[in-house]
Amino acid sequence: MIAINAPSTVPLSVPFSEKDKAKSFGARWNGGNRSWVIPVGVNMVPFIEWMTEPMLGQLRKTLADNGFENKPEDQAITLFQLMNSVKGVINDTLKEAYWIKAEVLHCQNNNHMYLELSDYGQDRNASAKGRAMIWADNLGLVTNFEEKTGMTLQAGLKILVKVTVDFHPQFGLSLMVKEIDPTFTLGDMESKIREIRTKLQADGIYNLNRDMTLPTDFTKVAVIAPANAAGLGDFKTQSDVLHQRGLCLFDFYSASFQGAQAEQTIKAAFTSIAKKGNEYDAIVMIRGGGDKAGLYELNTELLASLVCQSKIPVIVGIGHERDTTLLDELACLRCPTPSMVIGHIVGTVIENVQAARANMKSIKQNMTNVIHQSRLETKNMMTEIKHDAQTIIHNAKQANERLITQTKNNHSNTLKTARSTIKLLMKDIMLQNPKNVLDHGYAIVRHNNTVITSAKSAADYENLTIQFKDGQIKH
Repeated sequence: MIAINAPSTVPLSVPFSEKDKAKSFGARWNGGNRSWVIPVGVNMVPFIEWMTEPMLGQLRKTLADNGFENKPEDQAITLFQLMNSVKGVINDTLKEAYWIKAEVLHCQNNNHMYLELSDYGQDRNASAKGRAMIWADNLGLVTNFEEKTGMTLQAGLKILVKVTVDFHPQFGLSLMVKEIDPTFTLGDMESKIREIRTKLQADGIYNLNRDMTLPTDFTKVAVIAPANAAGLGDFKTQSDVLHQRGLCLFDFYSASFQGAQAEQTIKAAFTSIAKKGNEYDAIVMIRGGGDKAGLYELNTELLASLVCQSKIPVIVGIGHERDTTLLDELACLRCPTPSMVIGHIVGTVIENVQAARANMKSIKQNMTNVIHQSRLETKNMMTEIKHDAQTIIHNAKQANERLITQTKNNHSNTLKTARSTIKLLMKDIMLQNPKNVLDHGYAIVRHNNTVITSAKSAADYENLTIQFKDGQIKH
């Protein structure tokens, strides 16, 4: 190795992580200047990567003066020297701390916290990305942020942080986080919610579902929930009882309530439910508790529109009692937890069952009263009918007796009249007897026992017999 001894103390720019390496080459710590130096008489060549540009120039000149060939590689600097120069420029020009707004793309907590930040333009194309770091001894910033916002610092959040710029020759550019403003993140969330609310109101759909009449009975319900979620388990503990007893049926539609698939899976569930028309009394959306960041993902225009434009009343039970989302605001009914949703349904079904029992009891009592009253009325009616029948029979008997008497009288009179008429007829008949006629001087003319009643007829016959009272003659 070329040996060029330092003619005087030479200052170095040694990162803290490489101090042991520099020390092994013979570097010494200068407490007054708070920097590492090459002591007088120590070979300078091993320290090239930590030398400043002026010292590198002097070293090159010394090499040339000592007869070393001035080749291109002799004029080149190492990558570390270049990165170290960049570090010097950055440290000299970006000495202050800066407040920056950015979105968290990735977050990893491994003793220290490492963040990947991004800044998007209006067209959502990334205009800048960078790494940020929170040292372990400064993680109280994260704790404070999570306590103030109720959210875990994670991907998807927009944050306002105060940073210093640090450049390391080996690891590149990093931002050292010094402060985090929790109010900015909360304000960004609220601002987004206001924008969606204003859009829904402008479109005239904001009140569509919230103004629907809440079902007064539940016979079949559609449930949208994450598969195998704790909140779903609590819900099904009670819903299964209703389902098995046929009091209320439940159809479950699995959907993600967090992450990239949330919007599309929930939309697919609403679409499947809509295809069944008015088969359901209500749509239930439930999800167990979680941090606010996860719940915040549900505050999207698409999901809000699905709830608003649902033709079926929507009941929302997401998170804990202290948690709220835009969906709570837009639904027909908001219950703080999944358990309270099924509690409302069970309570409604029980009230209806109790009301039905009371109605049946009232109907039974009314029927008993009606039957009793009917029996009394029937008994009274039968008494009246019996009395009326007896009266009618008595009157009929009297009428019959009068009719019989009248008939007898009428028959008697008729017989008397008939007898008189017969007597007269007999007298008349007796008067018309041929014997009596002959006694009065009349005669009967016959021809072969045929009575001749006219002279013209008599002229036609010979051998007539004339009958007189005391005999007959031939003519």
